[in-house]
Amino acid sequence: NAFSVCREHLQSYKPTEKAPELNNVSKWLHFKFEDSKRRYHNYFKADDYTGSLETIEQFFWHDFCDNYLEMIKDQLFNPENYSAAEIESTKHSLFEIGFGILQLYAPFVSFVTESIYQEIFTKFFSEKSLHNTTFKETPENVESFKTSHEQIEEVCRVVALVRKSKSENSISLKTAIETLTVYATDKHRLEALISNEALLKGVTNSETVVYKNEQLEDGSGGMKKVNDE
Repeated sequence: NAFSVCREHLQSYKPTEKAPELNNVSKWLHFKFEDSKRRYHNYFKADDYTGSLETIEQFFWHDFCDNYLEMIKDQLFNPENYSAAEIESTKHSLFEIGFGILQLYAPFVSFVTESIYQEIFTKFFSEKSLHNTTFKETPENVESFKTSHEQIEEVCRVVALVRKSKSENSISLKTAIETLTVYATDKHRLEALISNEALLKGVTNSETVVYKNEQLEDGSGGMKKVNDE
């Protein structure tokens, strides 16, 4: 199912030698993937194949499926609401990370990964088989994605709490939220959420987001700008 999403949105994709400018969500995904890939290879070098498998399983199911695909779902099905640069960033990430996931899974599920490679990715590469491909070097600028990674991690935490609350109250995850109220005592966490509010509203299906913090409330009940005071 995850790669069906990739297939649908990579049909017209054309890789470029230079990567496009990535948005926050794409930077978050690339940062998570490169960290997972590093740990995966370290486990393999230590002959700890279970550790390698658990690493890619965690990234694929939790980061890619549960979080990333949910965060870009609105963009994928309503592209008219997003800029061409944002769409290109997402397609680039689906291509690069999707292919990387297949490579990491290949030693464990060799046939299904090869099948997906043949159906979706073979047209992009000269290698006739996934198992003849080589891993790409970690991009030099991946460490510069750390701030974006930290910001989107905060969004993921709130999304997880919203999902949990809906589940505990037997409410469909698709149910719209009129007002989502977020409580936080850490200024930097609030700044991260506020700067990614459009994403937060889209993933949680919220019409309005209200932030609650004593440092942010003025006497009239309005909201002050987050600053260092």
